[in-house]
Amino acid sequence: MAEEVEINKEKLNFRIEELTFENNSLMEKLENSNGDRTELDNLEKDLLRWQKLYEDLHAKVEPFMDQLDAFEAEKQALLGRNQNVEAEIEKMSKEYARLLGHQNQKQKIHHIIKIKDENNALKKEVSTYREQSAKQKRTIQKLEEKISALEGKKRFDSSKAFSHYKENTAPLKDETYKPVPDYFESDRS
Repeated sequence: MAEEVEINKEKLNFRIEELTFENNSLMEKLENSNGDRTELDNLEKDLLRWQKLYEDLHAKVEPFMDQLDAFEAEKQALLGRNQNVEAEIEKMSKEYARLLGHQNQKQKIHHIIKIKDENNALKKEVSTYREQSAKQKRTIQKLEEKISALEGKKRFDSSKAFSHYKENTAPLKDETYKPVPDYFESDRS
């Protein structure tokens, strides 16, 4: 029986050591979990801080969200209109190319010759109109001169414009004038 007690005692001591080891291991885990708990608490505080900042920012931006939505809608409308205009330009350029550009080279040459002939005809017409305009201006000028002559108005004559008394001439007494002698003329002879 003493042997059985001794064997039970050894088993219990061994079991005590196992439980002590397990207890120490659980204590370490608990301490680590307390460290993790502190880190978890810090993360929760950061999460709450960031959430509050987000809510504040959202509260500040919310009044402008309608404007941003309106701007986005306007942008989409303008882009759609731009695409419509580009499609219309493409359609018109194809139509223009179809009208002006011929697939057959001979047709293209004839078309260019036709355009050149039209251009020359228009140039002749312009020169004819210019000649008529010049003739009409001369006729108008002659008629204005006749009207002035009939009304007794004299036309400006540039040859008589500066025939009045000059500084180097003596005043007229008997309708004749004597020029002032040029003193430098005698030096020249």
